[in-house]
Amino acid sequence: MLQLRDVSAGYGRTPVLHGIDLEVGDAQLVALLGRNGVGKTTLLRTVSGEISCTSGEILVAGRAVTRLKAHERARAGVAYVPQGRQIFSELTVLDNLRVAGYAARKPGWQELVEEMLEQFPILREKRDQAGSSLSGGQQQILALARALVTAPDLLLLDEPSEGIQPSIVQQIAAEIKDINKRRGITVVIVEQNLEFAASVADTAYVMDKGRIVSNLKTDHLLSDVSLQHELLGV
Repeated sequence: MLQLRDVSAGYGRTPVLHGIDLEVGDAQLVALLGRNGVGKTTLLRTVSGEISCTSGEILVAGRAVTRLKAHERARAGVAYVPQGRQIFSELTVLDNLRVAGYAARKPGWQELVEEMLEQFPILREKRDQAGSSLSGGQQQILALARALVTAPDLLLLDEPSEGIQPSIVQQIAAEIKDINKRRGITVVIVEQNLEFAASVADTAYVMDKGRIVSNLKTDHLLSDVSLQHELLGV
């Protein structure tokens, strides 16, 4: 589903990613781990089209998207939920979903909006309330639903557990796994919370200094404290 071939990217003249090679299969759910500042968010932003590659190639479902802009990649099946979620705080829950569906311009998006309200009862309950009135966990659910309204093939999630009360973290994890398994959507998740990452993903890619340095099972990493210290600095 997702292939990165020798991808480099950065901000202005500051390089961040260096020759990234990465492959994520259809309907796979993988975690992207690493210390702060190693390039995890930059990688997601590069795949989503927010940042342009300086070299290399990105393919989604076999299609080269390297030269497509962010909105074109969204219409090609890439959905990105950034750190902090970035919902439209002044719009209602319903209008947040409608805006995403309309922008995607895919047939049947209105039905998907209704489907999201059915799947997430809290969104139906608060459909006419402003996004700013939701708790952090509720905003994350809205961000997930907004991404699903675009009918993606690939979902990129940046720190979905951040700022969420512990009582809702497990629900978010369950929703992510459901998105992957029931809908068959490929998911790449960036996380600092190793336990959360291991609860949703079986496989992890570990980054360091803008490069992929390891590919391993999350349960192995979770059980090996010395490996955590070596790869994650924890």
